Amino acid sequence: MKLPNRSGIGIVIAAALSASPSFQQALAQVSSEAPVEAEPAAEAESEMRITAVVVTARQREENLQDVPLTINTFSADQLTSKGGTSLNDIALLTPGLNFEAYATGGYPVITLRGLSATSILSAENNVSSFFAGIYLPRAYMIDPGLAGLQRVEVVKGPQSALYGRNAFAGAINYVPLSAPDHLTLDTYVTAGTDERFDYGLTAGGPLIDGYVNAIAGYASSSFDGTWSNAHPNADAEAGGTTDKMGGWESEASFATVEVTPTDSLRFTLGINHLERDTEATGRYNISRDNGDGNCSLVGGVNQFFCGELPVLEAIVDPRSTGLVSTSDVYRFDAEYDLSETLTAFYQYGRIDSDAYSYDQTSINSVSGDTASGVQFLGLPVGNVEADSHELRLSYDTGATKATAGAFYSDLRDDYKTTLVFGTPLATQPITPATAQIRVQDVLTEVLTKSVFASVSQDFSDGLINIAIEGRYTEEEKTSYDRLSGSVSEATFDSFTPRFVAQYNVSEYSNVYASAAKGVKSGGFN
Repeated sequence: MKLPNRSGIGIVIAAALSASPSFQQALAQVSSEAPVEAEPAAEAESEMRITAVVVTARQREENLQDVPLTINTFSADQLTSKGGTSLNDIALLTPGLNFEAYATGGYPVITLRGLSATSILSAENNVSSFFAGIYLPRAYMIDPGLAGLQRVEVVKGPQSALYGRNAFAGAINYVPLSAPDHLTLDTYVTAGTDERFDYGLTAGGPLIDGYVNAIAGYASSSFDGTWSNAHPNADAEAGGTTDKMGGWESEASFATVEVTPTDSLRFTLGINHLERDTEATGRYNISRDNGDGNCSLVGGVNQFFCGELPVLEAIVDPRSTGLVSTSDVYRFDAEYDLSETLTAFYQYGRIDSDAYSYDQTSINSVSGDTASGVQFLGLPVGNVEADSHELRLSYDTGATKATAGAFYSDLRDDYKTTLVFGTPLATQPITPATAQIRVQDVLTEVLTKSVFASVSQDFSDGLINIAIEGRYTEEEKTSYDRLSGSVSEATFDSFTPRFVAQYNVSEYSNVYASAAKGVKSGGFN
């Protein structure tokens, strides 16, 4: 069955008011530009100015106070100083944003302003995630960690006109570090209980002074988990969990090279690599074998538990695995100033990832509740490759700003669902090689083409600003079912406009009204 695009219209009336410098420094990234020394007569006024917070939520650098969007932005330094390591920590600091990775982390779900994916098994969320402007096409990629990041921007509300690609409820931008023009060296070590140990190193600087700058880094994180596993084989080296549950091992590396042959021409090459091996999280399992305390017998299996819950121990078969994945993001950016007011920008991006997760689905974690023993469900299992191209022309005179561009991407998703029936109390690691039954084997190809434009105009000497944005998108989806031999094909198209009227009350505050349409891409059921 073909599932159509889902669309919605959001209308926002908001006031962006000034805040104290200390508050803004705590919640947003401070501009790296060196402050200009104030003249003695202007020192008092200078002390009251709000430190500029720079964001790129509208694909250009702007002061956060001037952007008619609801944005929460965090620098990587601010997040790490609070002990943050993941998107879950960002969600804890962002009103209206919730993040849940569930038992294995294979299908994490972002909920923004109450809008979430229709199923916890959705491959894509209602909130688009981007790394350096490159769309992260699958749910298990949306939490890349903080290694090599300059800041994270959470943009709320329908953003399909600007971002396209399922920005139904909003967008999350991961902005990587730029290559510095001076020598930079940063290292850290973190140690904690439950075998928590993190370390990392970042180094950057000029390779050819004035022409070539580079930055590179490596980060490692490991944790044994906090939930003790009551399974009899919890201490066995089973490959999924050992001793405790909810731990992880991850490694990240990155490198960026920026080349400036002339003052008007800039190139950027970047690669980010992430390997993640997570354990199944802690949970309580209630046996449904004997029916004690259960009610509502359906198909010979007691489906619901009635009455007071017994005192339980957290338990999971240690052969279960959380998300085991490898992801690479490659990018090439070229920017050329055609004139003082006109700039051309091109970006090529590539995503290459492999992932699998095998969760124990038997309610009885020790003996299993099937005739074949303990059951493990593997999903997602497979590989995703995506190539994208985006070309933009930007015009900026200060009072007038305009952008026009085109986007094209080709995604190939090799997706499998498998079952493994394990002998009770065995310790063989569960991996794709041990899969016994292939439940689903589908190759999906998605071609996305879109054109977009925006124009923003100041009136009354900048007191009023009117902005109009729009994007037309066409997606061609083809799904090949290798088990049944069937082929499903469909084309989905959408037009997503956005209109903004902004009134600048003062230099530090504005009031704006925004109406936007958001679209979630269709698919097959």
